Amino acid sequence: MSEKLTFEGADLDTITINGQEWLRGAQIGYPLELVNPVNAITKIYKRNRHQFTPDMTMTIGVQTAGGEQLARVYSPRGVALLCLLSRSPVADRFRAFVLDRLESGGADDSALLARTQSALLAARPDLAQIRRYLDLGLAPWEIRRLLACSENTLRRRRREMEALGLVAVPANLAALQAQAVRLLPRVQEG
Repeated sequence: MSEKLTFEGADLDTITINGQEWLRGAQIGYPLELVNPVNAITKIYKRNRHQFTPDMTMTIGVQTAGGEQLARVYSPRGVALLCLLSRSPVADRFRAFVLDRLESGGADDSALLARTQSALLAARPDLAQIRRYLDLGLAPWEIRRLLACSENTLRRRRREMEALGLVAVPANLAALQAQAVRLLPRVQEG
């Protein structure tokens, strides 16, 4: 039994394996709005295959118009990891959609998110290092100095981390920016 899902206009056919809904890799790239979606998902998987466990992906025989073909399928956990690794601007929405619609149990979502974020940080040591420095309470100028990177580079990585849910976006960001502007002349005078 399979279920048909639609995410922002992209149709997805699920495949039920041992009571769990899985998605074919060929279909995952379209809702992520990747260029050359099928090849992009294959490349992401191949570059990061060490991050995937057997309960996240497998190859199965799928009936197509041309007969049975081997296809790589991904569990909701595998799709979540692909989303995190894709760096797509819609990845966070698609990841939430897949987990909400296909993940069974619901109570384990925070543990799943923690495992997925850990896998992403393992795959992206540059982001892991920034997160470590942020957890230590270092200021952005200190982090830039330690990483020997520009302000724009650090800002881009921080935004990427916010989009992936690796760091929190300050709820009062506008207020913090306004306060910084007011305090800046005092710092320069002193």
